[in-house]
Amino acid sequence: MYIMLLFSAGADASVTISSSAATVPEGSSLTFTCTYTGNEQLSSIRWENNGNNSGRKYDIIIIQAQSCSIFQSGLDETLFTYTCFTLTILNVTRDYQNDNFTCKANLNIRSRNSVTVIVAVPISTVVLTSPTGSNATVNAGTSQKFTCRTSGGLPQPTVEWYKTSSNSCTRNGVKIMNSISSSPHESNDLIQVESSLLFTASSLDNNLWICCAANSPSDPPVIDDYNTITDYQMIENSTERLTCRSTGGNPLASLAWSCYNGTESTPNISGGSVSRSVQFTARRNQDNTCTCTATHEAGPLQKATLYVNIIYPPSIPEFKVNGTPVDIATVTCHSFGKPNPSTNDFTWTKERIVVSSNSVLSWAGGIRIQDGGSYKCTVTTTMTPSDTNKSPVIKAVSSDITMDVL
Repeated sequence: MYIMLLFSAGADASVTISSSAATVPEGSSLTFTCTYTGNEQLSSIRWENNGNNSGRKYDIIIIQAQSCSIFQSGLDETLFTYTCFTLTILNVTRDYQNDNFTCKANLNIRSRNSVTVIVAVPISTVVLTSPTGSNATVNAGTSQKFTCRTSGGLPQPTVEWYKTSSNSCTRNGVKIMNSISSSPHESNDLIQVESSLLFTASSLDNNLWICCAANSPSDPPVIDDYNTITDYQMIENSTERLTCRSTGGNPLASLAWSCYNGTESTPNISGGSVSRSVQFTARRNQDNTCTCTATHEAGPLQKATLYVNIIYPPSIPEFKVNGTPVDIATVTCHSFGKPNPSTNDFTWTKERIVVSSNSVLSWAGGIRIQDGGSYKCTVTTTMTPSDTNKSPVIKAVSSDITMDVL
């Protein structure tokens, strides 16, 4: 992802745009988020895409005051979805390569940055085109030209040359660094690369193999089922298993987890993807970010992150008395948890009769003799984990208090 600074008027307001991925595999979705900060009331968000300077592809206005609805009519809404502050392109194709997205607040405050779309299309083949035979006879001290060609990909593939001891082209051999030239060609909006090696042989190279290998762009790793969730809720003491997956790329990425003291599984390679899981037990106050890192032999590290939010039941209620002896008296029931109990999560009962449906028990006009007795404060919360295969847990705790009215 490339960032371009764009300055806008309005010293007391700012807008920024961000994307869900730096590189998006062709056919996947891409979500943009527009963040507005300022004192002026927000009335609209406008999304613009200059279409890589070939004409505007997107010009969408979201009206905040009308339940975040689209201002224009006639748009093809099968191509995207939206919320008040996000725009999701459902099927990113190679036609989006280098498209530039910006957003505006209230039609006049432009985002200070822009997002350039980088589309990833993995190569399918890399072949040695010359010499055509499996053997080449070269006199010591003379040179032989080798040529290698890739299929089309995005971004531009990188070709590497190696000397190996077998006909299996692996990167465990000796990498050749000199006398290499590359020529890219565009076909069907993809980039093919033809690489040439002018190899000067020595007597020590007898019976060695020359091979070429290509690094294909790989898809960013995703955490199965949670690639659109940033705040993942887990109930304390529950055992969780998260799986990270990376597809595409040549060679495939190696995956590693950083998530509490979890136990990683053995990587599983199937077809054109590799996956790896981590399992751990959720503990209270261990909120953290679980990160899956994909490491490639060439290219930058790619990461998928998930913020883990540990939820737990409410604490045993405590009582606080506040009031006057004549006009009004109140008793407040206090409890904490995650999620934190709201006022309406409390219920006061006296002899199984509900006398209050919030955290405060009060007597207008003061406590009377008949108001004395035993009371029970019960707090009930629902803990809903992000894993839809696990049922929400309802937890209720209570405390008793006796009122002696003198």
